[in-house]
Amino acid sequence: MKLSVKIFFGICIPSIIAILIVSMILINKNNETVLETETQRSILDLQSIEDEIVDATSKNVAIEDFIQIIANYYKEKNIYLFYYENTEVIYKTTDALILNNKEILNVEDNKYKTLIENKNNNYYIFISAKLDNGNVLVYAKNVNSIYEIRASLMRMCIYSIIIAMIVIAIIAFIVSKTITKPIVEMQKEMVKLSKGNYDIYLKENNSELGKLSKNFNKMSKEIKNRNDELLDVINSKQIFIDNLAHEMNTPLTSILGYSELLEKANLNEEQKSKYLKYIQQETKRILDMYKKLLMLSYKKNADFEKSKIDMEKVFDEIKDTLKNRLSQNNIELILNNQLKTLLADETLIIMCLSNLIKNAINVSNPESKIIVNAFKMNNKKYIQVVDQGPGISEENIKKVLEPFYRVDKVRSRKNGGAGLGLSICKSIMEMHGGEIKIESDLGKGSIFILEFPNN
Repeated sequence: MKLSVKIFFGICIPSIIAILIVSMILINKNNETVLETETQRSILDLQSIEDEIVDATSKNVAIEDFIQIIANYYKEKNIYLFYYENTEVIYKTTDALILNNKEILNVEDNKYKTLIENKNNNYYIFISAKLDNGNVLVYAKNVNSIYEIRASLMRMCIYSIIIAMIVIAIIAFIVSKTITKPIVEMQKEMVKLSKGNYDIYLKENNSELGKLSKNFNKMSKEIKNRNDELLDVINSKQIFIDNLAHEMNTPLTSILGYSELLEKANLNEEQKSKYLKYIQQETKRILDMYKKLLMLSYKKNADFEKSKIDMEKVFDEIKDTLKNRLSQNNIELILNNQLKTLLADETLIIMCLSNLIKNAINVSNPESKIIVNAFKMNNKKYIQVVDQGPGISEENIKKVLEPFYRVDKVRSRKNGGAGLGLSICKSIMEMHGGEIKIESDLGKGSIFILEFPNN
């Protein structure tokens, strides 16, 4: 059964039952009150008759004769008198009214006994009293008007219940639809969500369902974001695999080709030496790519200890390592170091700076300069690598830190690059809790900034 139907009947049925019960209780209570009032009034009448009988007997008037006189007077008011000696009726106002229940005659002195009976669809109240001579006088009065009022109230109650049922049904229908509308909308949106449509929105308000809708909207946005992130990860991994396959294919093809020439071709010693150098060069390229990929993987399971490293020693080692390469390209490396120590892993920092300087060498023209600035500012430590290369466009700045991405593919391939150096730098900085930033102007050069956290 639908929730709206349950709410509808849940409102209608209890409401109607409650109205019916309350109406019946009120009608019966009213009827009892009116009957009680009428009974008291009849008892007062009977007491008055008793007093008159006592007064008449004191004047030596026969009780039967006096009762007959009084009975004729009360008959005009639809009040009837019966005079019993033991259980035998001595006098009665009318023959149409017969008292079947003789229990009412067993009344005690100075007390009254009442009885209500239905005689030929007419209701009568009977009240008995014992006279001084031991006989019983029964007072009977037609109380149809009381039961007619009760019947009229019952009819009004039925009409009211019918009207109430219609009103309650309309209200219940509106309430059920109002309550279930957000749930129905939520159900529809959940179906859309299950089919992969995350662009959904439910109306929000301060009610419980409104807050539920708000949380549902948050959930759908979160699912959409997570789904987009997963798609990005999947796409990134696919791009990574495609690029890796492409990068590995070139040196492997060269190695295979040169090795086949060495095996099959009739070559002199100079040619053999030349081809062996090509094989060594391509093998080193694959080895370098392997080390860098291993570095990227190492980031996920990195567990290393930071220590205070001597930055002068770090820069001296980098300068000695890259001395030949700088000399071959006739590029000047200028070091402006204002940092004595840095809390970091020495090997990883040397690798990061070496990659940045190598990248600067690859994009720089001969007779140019590469400047490295190391300084402290606002309680943070920075290292800048400034080149005088062609610069990077704003669009490419967002991509150069991705694995295998190269702004100038021809230049990178020529220099043996695989597009992993900057990704390595990004990973190393993330491992140290810092970040790498890039500032660049096309035609003027680029600045790679390593920002370390305040330790």
